[in-house]
Formats: sequence, structure tokens, C-alpha cells
Amino acid sequence: MSSRLLKSLPTSFVKSNGRVFARRAASTQAPPYPGATAPFTQKLEFIKGHEAMPIYSVMDLDGNVTNTKDDPKLDDATLVRSFETMTRLNVIDNILYEAQRQGRISFYMTNYGEEAVQVASCEALDPVDEVFAQ
Repeated sequence: MSSRLLKSLPTSFVKSNGRVFARRAASTQAPPYPGATAPFTQKLEFIKGHEAMPIYSVMDLDGNVTNTKDDPKLDDATLVRSFETMTRLNVIDNILYEAQRQGRISFYMTNYGEEAVQVASCEALDPVDEVFAQ
């Protein structure tokens, strides 16, 4: 994603509940999460025997693609739609989690921190693709 697009996104797309969706640690740093010790890597490969599995990263802290070989070259409209969807998932999670805590629904597992995985998986599908969920 170009840093120009990242800076042009409305604040609601970048932050939600104090979490920042568009930024993360540079590929040479450890993730900025409590207890996380895995380093970032720009090499996508099967590994064996590591203490902590490296976290694959294509972008740096400013949203610039550092590994051009793996750049998906998404247009701005797709990127904005993806951010909107991730934000919507977060809002739905908040509503359903609160409903579960109030006893209005019996069980709910949140999707916090996994929004990009769901959205990116769907972006790879064609409109005619069938998904068989269990």
C-alpha cells in the first residue's frame, strides 16, 4: 500500500478501539505486542526447528512495500474496501461480544486481531468461487 493512500484514509479506517490497523513494526524489529518474541522476516519459506516462527511481512512501518516480488499490486479501491471490511468486522465483534456477555446469546468467539486474515483470504477469491464452510 502506498504511504499516500495510508495517510489519506480517514481516521476511522486506521484506528478502532485504540488499535491501529494500518501500521506495524518494521521487518527488522520484534512485534510490539506483550510477550511476542518472534522476529519479522521477508522470506516466505517452510521452516523447521525454530524457537519462534518468524512473522512474514511485506510492508514496513510506513506502509511501503519492502519485498516487491510479493507485492499484490492492489488498487486503491480494493485497499479502502478491505479496510472498511476489517473495521466493520471489528464493530460486529464488539456488538456480538457484548451481547454474549449480557446473556443475550449463548456463545461467541471474537475475531480480534484476525480481521486481515479473513479479508485477505476472501480478496483472493473470485465472485464465482464456492466456499464450503464447516
